[in-house]
Amino acid sequence: WEAAGFNLPSILHQQLVRDFDWIASVLMHNDAVVQGLSELPFMRDVEHWGALTIGTGLGNAHFTNR
Repeated sequence: WEAAGFNLPSILHQQLVRDFDWIASVLMHNDAVVQGLSELPFMRDVEHWGALTIGTGLGNAHFTNR
């Protein structure tokens, strides 16, 4: 986890390809991005909005509706 070469998305991708023969893309976002995107349908009437998560770590994200 703390090693300089550690890359969780890459490790997960390799496992999915090797173990399940899947064609896959693995992306990693902080919790605030995922939480914010889940609120998107309810935030259509505002121009700018954001999300802040507090848990095992701190996350934040800013969104702009166009």
